[in-house]
Amino acid sequence: MPRAALMLSLSLLAAAVLFASPAAADVFQVDPGGSDGADGSSGTPWATLQHAADSVGAGDTVMVRAGTYAGFELTTSGTSSARIELLGGDGVVIDGTASGNRDGINLEGASYVTIAGFTVEEAPRAGIRAVTSRGVIIRNNVSRRNGVFGILTGFAYDLTIADNVTSDNVEQHGIYVSNSDEPNDNVVVRGNETFGNGRSGIQFNGDCSISAGIIDGSLIEGNYVHDNDVKGLSLISMQDSVVQNNVIVGNGLVSGAGGIHLTDEPGCGLPSNDNVVVNNTIIEPRIAGIRITDDAMGNVIFNNVIVSDRGAVDEVGGNAIDAESNLIQSNDSGLFRDAAGMDYRPAVGGPLVDTGRADFMGQSAPPSDYDGVSRPTGAGFDIGAYEHSDAPRPDAGSATDGGTRTDGGIVAGDSGRSTGDAGTAAADDGGCGCRTAGRGAPRPVVLLLLFGAVAVARRRRG
Repeated sequence: MPRAALMLSLSLLAAAVLFASPAAADVFQVDPGGSDGADGSSGTPWATLQHAADSVGAGDTVMVRAGTYAGFELTTSGTSSARIELLGGDGVVIDGTASGNRDGINLEGASYVTIAGFTVEEAPRAGIRAVTSRGVIIRNNVSRRNGVFGILTGFAYDLTIADNVTSDNVEQHGIYVSNSDEPNDNVVVRGNETFGNGRSGIQFNGDCSISAGIIDGSLIEGNYVHDNDVKGLSLISMQDSVVQNNVIVGNGLVSGAGGIHLTDEPGCGLPSNDNVVVNNTIIEPRIAGIRITDDAMGNVIFNNVIVSDRGAVDEVGGNAIDAESNLIQSNDSGLFRDAAGMDYRPAVGGPLVDTGRADFMGQSAPPSDYDGVSRPTGAGFDIGAYEHSDAPRPDAGSATDGGTRTDGGIVAGDSGRSTGDAGTAAADDGGCGCRTAGRGAPRPVVLLLLFGAVAVARRRRG
């Protein structure tokens, strides 16, 4: 073939590949009685989650049927418009001891992935782990009795952790969000219940030892954080973020700085500055309700109800703790509908009703409460996580059955990082020890220009 004709043919082939419609998304099934030699269809499902993780591509969904499985690692990314979804449901259990991996579910550099509906238990390290990723959603899972963490993330941007139950994780935190090398992390931790963990219910830590060291632009809201050994919310090197509508009860079983602790990691010089802590219900008989230490400044704190002998402790100064709208007392007398029955809505006619602020120091109170009730319902905003309402409370599920409330939102972005290992946390409130290796091998996009016909249809294993 003449050279000119050959070059024209290659150009046409490259154009066809570049502008071809993407392969259609597929829905696959996994069943304990299936076979990894099958095609993953409804009639002939796969048997293992690892085979499913090895086989999926952008836009694919994996539906997992009831049964007990070994865990899996996923390294393939979806896209902002074609997510990869792995969806469990009632009776889908991952036995963290079965696969030999340290984590029950591990997303290693996998972006735009949804993990939902799994019960993960007794993994040596984390029940669910996601590192060097963007746009990951972890929702409606139960992660319990794992060796170190319930949910662990590192260098995870545009991340949503929503409506999970994390409990009885032995060494450290129910939910641990760590490490950042980018501005505006945009992490949302919403609607989770976390209890019985060896350290804090939820910890954020930018961890300057291996990253830029600040997590910012994030939202922690509507979580029920109770009966953890140390703190409720441990917020280390978190800045320009919002903490609202959380119910934080009975933490500090062993020790702890506070129900909410705004601080810095020792030696970092990156304190938790310029956050808004608003409309939280904090009941901490053993530890301070809110504690601010280690040069954390510029935080705005209003509309919180704090039941604690130690109240709200600002050891730094330079924080705006509103004396009018933060109600602090040593007991819960007259505050709640039924504190003994864990109904922390404001008592009818009590001091929490209509006594909060719509805004303070240029920051606004949230437009709805823990249950999604619009604020205000009366003459003014109420103090605490709940707005006064006679409507029945939504069913929040329970810790024993793994029930959860609502669906997590979807976030978008892009990622180009790769990772090595994420070890256990440093002493006390240190980071997760996520160590970044070099960037991974570039994806073979350029080769499509000469060998594009091979890539038009995605190959499947099995």
